[in-house]
Amino acid sequence: MLNLEKHLSDEGGYFFGKTEKNLNFTLHCQDNYEFIYCYEGVVNVTVTDRIYRLREGKGIIIPPMQVHSYFTSDYCDVYLLVFSKDYVSDFYEKHKDYAATYPVFSLPSGDIVCKKLQSSVDVFERKSLFYQIASLYGKHTAFIPVDPVKNEIIVKTVDYIMKNYKEDISLTALSGHLGLSYNYVSDKFNETFGTGFSEAVNAYRVNEACRLLYTTDMTMGEIARETGYDSIRSFNRNFFKINGKSPSEARKIINEGVFIDV
Repeated sequence: MLNLEKHLSDEGGYFFGKTEKNLNFTLHCQDNYEFIYCYEGVVNVTVTDRIYRLREGKGIIIPPMQVHSYFTSDYCDVYLLVFSKDYVSDFYEKHKDYAATYPVFSLPSGDIVCKKLQSSVDVFERKSLFYQIASLYGKHTAFIPVDPVKNEIIVKTVDYIMKNYKEDISLTALSGHLGLSYNYVSDKFNETFGTGFSEAVNAYRVNEACRLLYTTDMTMGEIARETGYDSIRSFNRNFFKINGKSPSEARKIINEGVFIDV
């Protein structure tokens, strides 16, 4: 399945980090960088059609608009970081039309770097840490051009879902929006995201519900309505299907301090 992530920005760019044990997250795609550092164990990271085994002391960067997922078969303890391309704007401009051939790299003193990121409140310190990570990433991989047509479809599809997920949207409507045939869009969508359009929209709604659970005091009913669900029952059912926990359980995790949002 697919989660398309949208995040709020502050004056320096969006920054969200959390520690996670036994990381499992469905296919998703977003307009931010995503960084994973493995403290212990192994987590499998799927990027488009390749699977990488991220081991202790290793990091991986997922650039904006690349489809990816995480799966832990045994055990892992990792730091997950999402940060906007505004933090590394020149790095992004240089690499935005390319994909890394091997995005996994060693990060010396990675635990120290991650702890600094968790505690930092200074935008310039954050940028220096992000560039330190980006530099290591850039030095340990080669870059190849991405398919511009496929990439354009991904970007326009993500944008369409982000702007219209509260409505009763369909693949037919998306096809009309893109000016392409239904069959062509259906084939490209399934080929790229590995899921149907309705499942993708639902996953995005649940992901947006997570953001509201973690960052606001809105009630469950308010969040359900805000994310396009017509009933609490439907909201709870779909949330549990994707996250393996109820919305109230997810909010309890936040209140106990598992997530770090600075």
